[in-house]
Amino acid sequence: KIKPGAFEGQVLRLKGKGGPGAGGGPSGDVLITTHILPHPQFTLKGHHVYGKIPVDLYTALLGGKAKVRSLKGLINMDIPAGTANGAVLRLKGMGMPFSGGYGDFYGEVSVTLPDNLSEPELKLFRELRELSEKKTGNK
Repeated sequence: KIKPGAFEGQVLRLKGKGGPGAGGGPSGDVLITTHILPHPQFTLKGHHVYGKIPVDLYTALLGGKAKVRSLKGLINMDIPAGTANGAVLRLKGMGMPFSGGYGDFYGEVSVTLPDNLSEPELKLFRELRELSEKKTGNK
């Protein structure tokens, strides 16, 4: 049985479960080296877990909540207004267990752009672009 928090390369010892000892002596030990298989959604670095946080454009700009897939299931995470694509946000204590507690979850924000915009939505985005160009003087 492997306890929670096992890590890559950890050697587990099963005392007395090896081959019989020479001349009727006690059985030896079995040493097992753990290897962690890759996960399709998470990367493990020590006790910290890394993953992606899909965030829609509106939430990235205005702030709000995003559903984040963690080791403990789906959770709602606060996304600060103005969060950039590629920003890394931390969820303290949501990583892998170890003897002193839990590691952290680090999520890279992946902003998803809206698709199939209606004409009124496109008009609003054009207006936003014009406002931005006036403010910055860039075209």
